[in-house]
Parts: sequence; C-alpha cells; structure tokens
Amino acid sequence: IVTSPNPIPASLCNGDTINFVADNTNGNLTSFQWSFNGAASGPQTIFTQGAQFISGTPGTYIFQLIVSDGTLFDTLDIPMVVDACIPPTINIGASLTTVCEGTTTTFTDASTPGSSAITGRVWGFPGGAPTTSIAQTQIVTYNVIGVYPVYFAVQDSVGTYADTLVNYINVVACPVPVAEFTATNNLLCPGDCISFLDQSLNVVVGQTTWSWSFPGSNTPVSTIQNPTNICYPIPGKYDVTLTVTNSNGSSAPETKIEFIVVDSCTIPTAKYSVDKTKICQGTCIQFFNESTREDSVLWRFYGANPLYEYSKKSNPIVCYDDTGTFDVQLVATNLYGPSYILDTDTISVKPFPVVQAPADTAVLIGNSVRLLALGDGKGFRWTPDYEVECNFCQQTYVSPKENTKYYVTNINENGCESTDSVNVLVYQQYYRGVPDAFTPNGDEENDVVMVYGNGITNLEMYIYDRHGNIIFETRDQAEGWDGTYKGENMEPGVYAYFVKLTYESGYQEILKANVTLVR
Repeated sequence: IVTSPNPIPASLCNGDTINFVADNTNGNLTSFQWSFNGAASGPQTIFTQGAQFISGTPGTYIFQLIVSDGTLFDTLDIPMVVDACIPPTINIGASLTTVCEGTTTTFTDASTPGSSAITGRVWGFPGGAPTTSIAQTQIVTYNVIGVYPVYFAVQDSVGTYADTLVNYINVVACPVPVAEFTATNNLLCPGDCISFLDQSLNVVVGQTTWSWSFPGSNTPVSTIQNPTNICYPIPGKYDVTLTVTNSNGSSAPETKIEFIVVDSCTIPTAKYSVDKTKICQGTCIQFFNESTREDSVLWRFYGANPLYEYSKKSNPIVCYDDTGTFDVQLVATNLYGPSYILDTDTISVKPFPVVQAPADTAVLIGNSVRLLALGDGKGFRWTPDYEVECNFCQQTYVSPKENTKYYVTNINENGCESTDSVNVLVYQQYYRGVPDAFTPNGDEENDVVMVYGNGITNLEMYIYDRHGNIIFETRDQAEGWDGTYKGENMEPGVYAYFVKLTYESGYQEILKANVTLVR
C-alpha cells in the first residue's frame, strides 16, 4: 500500500517531483524496493520505505513497489504517464474585425496542440449572437454599434489555457457608399495596361462589393476593389463606371466620360487650309490648322508682316504688306515627334488695281450715254444697278432719269478692287418729231418713218392711205413703217399719220400730219 501520495496521480509533467511512502503500519515489513523503469531523472531503483521521484524522460511507464517481511514478497504495479506538458499555441481570428451593424463575421480557432491533444474550447462573444460557442468555427452577428472583446479558452489533458482579444471587433454604421476612383494613368498607347484605385467613401472591407465597367478593355467588368492589369488594345476614348454596394444599399453609378484616352502613339499628320490664297496688298487672311494627333503647332509665314511671321495659334490671322508669292510652313508636334509641311509660292499678294472712270457727262432724259472705264484688272462692275445696260462690262450705256453718280469697280485676278465714279447729269427737256418724208430703198438711211424723241413712255402710231385705211400701226418707239402693206410695196405719195404720246411726266400729246413716201 502506498500511503502517500493518495491517490497516486495517473500522470505528471516532466520535472515534477513525487514523494512516495509505502505503508508499514504493522511494522512487519523488512525491505522495500521502488523501481521506476527509466522514468526518473535520477536513480531508477530505491530501497527505502519512502522514495523521492523526479520525472525524467516523457513516456508511459509501469512503476513497481516490492515489499518483503523476510519470508514472502508482494508487488504493486503503478501505471504512470510522464508528459512533456508543452502548452498549446492559441491562434484565433475573425474574417472581419470591422463590421457593419447587423452583419456577421466568422471566427476560427486555428490553435495548435502542445504535448497533448486539444480536448475542448470555449468562446465568449460579448455583444454578439451567439454570445458563446464551443465550435472550432463560429459565425457571429453584431447588431449594435460599439467595440467588443473576444474571449477564448482551450483545454488539453494537462490544463486550460485562455486568451482575450481586447477591443477586437469594431461594429460601425455603414451609410450608402459614394463611388469615386482614379487610375494610374489615363493617357495610353494601344496595348498599355493600367490599374484602378477605389477612392469611394463609406467603404468597409469585407462588407462592400464593387462593380466596375471598362468598355474597350480586355477586361470589360471586374468586382475587385482595385482592379489591375486592365489593358486597352484599340485607340479611342472610353468611359469607366463604378458602382459600390454595402449592407445599406448601392451608390449612384460613377461614370467618367471618355476617362481613358488611347492614343495611336504615332507622330502627327500636319495639315491646314486657308480661307483664300489670293489676296490684296495690306490685307489679312485666316489659316486653319487641320492636323491630326498634334499637341501643338508652330507656323511660319514667309513674307508676312513681321508681327505675323511666326505663330503658335491653331487658327491664326496673318497680314501681308508686300506683294509677291510667299511660302507657308506648318510644324505639328506631339509626344512622339514632329510633322512638317512647307508649301512654296502658296500665297499670292497683288496690289490694288488702278481704275479710271470717264469724265462727268450729261444726257437728255430718255436718251442713253456711253460710259467707258479704264483699269488694269480684267473685271469691271457698275453700280448702282439703275438704268445700266451692262453691269459687268468695261463699256456700258446708261439711261438715268435723274442725276446719278455711277461707280465703276475694277477687279484683278486676286479679287482686289479699286473704285472710281462718274456723274451723269440728266436734262429734263423733251423733244419729239416725225420726218416729213422717207426713202425705203434699202440703203439703211431714212428707210423707215418712225417717231423720234426722248422721255416717251407710251406711244400709239397709225399710218393711213388716201382712202383712210390703216396700213400700219405700232406701240413700240423703236419700230417704224417701211412703206409696205401686207408684204407689198406701197405707191409713192403722201400718207397721213396719227400719233398719241405719253411722257415720263405724265403729259400726253397728239401728233397728226402727212409723210411723203419717195421711191
């Protein structure tokens, strides 16, 4: 019988000490032998009633106590486990430590055993639901905003080991997100790849989702918070859209129009146009940049006024003081290099023409007068368009009914214009008459009888034979009687006429007399 310790422990840790005492109440035992079979750190056999045991090598052993009264022996086997007693390593954590109110996080125990197998665990979740658990993995819901600890204890055959995570869970309010983002670069060459950085507000990692749209890229959509390796193969301008969602709802879609610009990454093509290439000395014209892919332009206008010889404007206005033909140079530049145009003898600058109107003149009302202008340009224009026979002739006839100043403009091949003027005085006297005789013999002199005069606006003329028959009539002052009737020549002789006239003034007059036909 072992009286101490009582009861005998089934196990102990490496290095522990036990003082064994064998029972000898009757006093008839004469010898004692303790055998520890390799478990002790010191002697393995002790021959006294009491024996001090200090554990050594961990393992499972059978201790023996052998007693004798001098005649007989008795043996007691004592099972014993010597444990290394290495504690487990506690390793616990949550999938999210900051959570939106009303949402969950998952706790996991990843502790590793020490020298003994783990036999149990206990969780404590203040503020959570459930508040306790013995599971290795547990989902916990937090409904109230605040900061909460987590308690944990693990057990093995040796003992219980505890840990506390102070202020571990942060439960926050989660308003609807406000989407915002940027990119590592938004000016690309074909095939370039970039990353996007989420800059949204009210974002809680693990409680938020992202929905990206990248039209024109090799990755049209993404749900990663910060997408990377988004590549754009084709030149163009592309939108980017981001929508962010948490437990309380989704943000308004944030769309940046033409946010990504994919350039062709080639040098520009220099090109321009000009409103006209032929101008007059001392005047100005406008040039228009029509280059493609350029970031800047530099013009040089040879022969232009020094103030205008160089320009960085896109659509410059340029003035020329000297005559001649002049070159134009345009250099268009971008990040990838320059492109040149040099057009020679492009701009023609001519002096203004010299024009001379005729001297001032006069005309009877109803008559016309010739106007002949001189000029070294090929084009002429008469204004105003008032009783002018030919507006665009060098020589014209005018029939004004009142004093008029006529302007003649001379125009050269560059469109340069110079103007002079002539005054035409109109005399208001009227005259009219009908010849006494005429000779229709075909010599183009006095071959017809007609009404002559000026200022006549309306006319009626009748010719009568000696019997009073009308053999000719007209209402056109330019038309006369040629001495025939129905295609037959009339006999020489005296014929009567009747003429009714209306003048520009409104005055009317009747003429009645005879005319002699002479053959």
